[in-house]
Amino acid sequence: MNNNFLMDQIDRAFSGVKKPSIIHNSPSSGAVAGEYLAIGNDFGSILKDEMSDAQCSMMIYDSSLISDEALCYYLPRLARAALQKRGLEDMLYRRLEKINKTFLSQEQKAALNHLIFTLKELERELEIEEEQELEQSWADWEEARMQSEAVSDKLLLAIARGSIEDVKKLINQGANVNERDNNGNSPLDIAKYKGHTEIVELLKQAGARE
Repeated sequence: MNNNFLMDQIDRAFSGVKKPSIIHNSPSSGAVAGEYLAIGNDFGSILKDEMSDAQCSMMIYDSSLISDEALCYYLPRLARAALQKRGLEDMLYRRLEKINKTFLSQEQKAALNHLIFTLKELERELEIEEEQELEQSWADWEEARMQSEAVSDKLLLAIARGSIEDVKKLINQGANVNERDNNGNSPLDIAKYKGHTEIVELLKQAGARE
């Protein structure tokens, strides 16, 4: 995905934003006041493009501490981080959707809406990609079990497929209900992950341990 146009749009719209107070309504005493002070000091001197990934995350997650104006000041850096690295896109667009837009110009609102839309699309693409990777991982796992003559592997495959009759047969043949696969998954782990509750109970009755 090429987001150069979007980043140029955000840079133009938000480059002139003056650095505001990072924290609003800071308490004057107590343990919480120390946390506010620490965050204020953390962002006191850094430049937008010098923010670490941890600071980017703080800007997004600590919405009770970070002002909307501060978020907009750092938006070019935050947008770049969210578009380039996984893990920030969903929280950033949710945070941006809650911003009070009354202090924004029309250009800034348009850039903000464009960013929110793009981050949502990115999240959907990543979810599809993760689903495909998971499906392929399971396909590879099943293929490895199918190629194996070990009773324990046949048991894991029957569990994953939800074939309770095959599970019963293999247990009666002496399959070890506590033998794990090469990823460390036990028969009980597979049954629970797949949501096969009857097989979970059957395994427990056969001596499977948590």
